[in-house]
Amino acid sequence: MTVYTKLITPSVAPQKVGIVLIAFGVNDTTGFRSCRRYRAELLQLMRDLQARVAPRLIVISGIPPIHAFPALPEPLRYVLGIKAKVLDATVEHLIANLPTDLMTMGVTRVPLLIDINDRNLMASDGYHPSVSGVALWARQLATAVAAHLKSIKKIKAAQAAASKLG
Repeated sequence: MTVYTKLITPSVAPQKVGIVLIAFGVNDTTGFRSCRRYRAELLQLMRDLQARVAPRLIVISGIPPIHAFPALPEPLRYVLGIKAKVLDATVEHLIANLPTDLMTMGVTRVPLLIDINDRNLMASDGYHPSVSGVALWARQLATAVAAHLKSIKKIKAAQAAASKLG
């Protein structure tokens, strides 16, 4: 992830954006990135994004179910599946314990929920998602973002109503 932070973040034009999607994890899993390093680099990326584009919401996609990638032989698939779950748990813990300097923006994790037995969701290489798999992933992310925006709208409406009363 360090490479992405150092290469991508500086190329992002400074501007205000509403939503940022972070979809990392497969390369961190296969590279056996430590949870400590993964957390530190994700935290740095979020801080860099906050400083550069001030998003109202950061959406972090869950790591795909590597334990079901047909291209990977057993027991490697099993081991990488465990590693992916541990990195996902690291993200959940980070979000639950977000540092105060990042609390001005919303941060949410969207788990990737797919039927691992549906081979139509995988490309013919057995490692990447198919068009159907990407479409499903996009729908899950969009649904999560819509739910988050709806909850923000409700909170703002309640605050407006309360300010009229008092």
